[in-house]
Amino acid sequence: MTRILDGPSISFGVAALGVLILSWSTRRDVDLRPCRIIAATLCISWLSTKLLAMAIGWEATYHLFPLIDFVILLQVLLVWWFIPERWLQVQIFLLLTKLVLHAIYGMQTVHYVMLSKFWYIATNNVLFGLELACVAFPGGWPIIRRFGDWMSGAGDLHRRLGLSRWGPPFSSKK
Repeated sequence: MTRILDGPSISFGVAALGVLILSWSTRRDVDLRPCRIIAATLCISWLSTKLLAMAIGWEATYHLFPLIDFVILLQVLLVWWFIPERWLQVQIFLLLTKLVLHAIYGMQTVHYVMLSKFWYIATNNVLFGLELACVAFPGGWPIIRRFGDWMSGAGDLHRRLGLSRWGPPFSSKK
């Protein structure tokens, strides 16, 4: 029997919650409605898989992963239909990749495809992490950009003080 709330599982839950908080706390001049919707969906999917695993066990929960990912894919497609953005296309690609992974893992008993449970879970976790990163990008990019502007502002201060390597230390004007 595997533990349901182990370290990696809790870290994915914290990451999903962090992406949701990031999408709600960023500046309001950027339209992050699709980001908020998908972040909430990923949080709900993480929580639902944990609750299902507690209720019916991990082995039965694995068979529900394709259904959960298909519902998420339909929601992402619906959001993309009304608000087309490039990161949603990446999200659709990641979800389609997960559905192919589920199909390969499900066919292993029928067609003798050799995909161990460890690689299935590891690949599924990596794809979920990439989904979280993809959803965090629209909300996180303004923060990264502001941090870069702040850092470049510090560079301007160094140039004004004459500490820059690329220009003369002092102006020739008096």
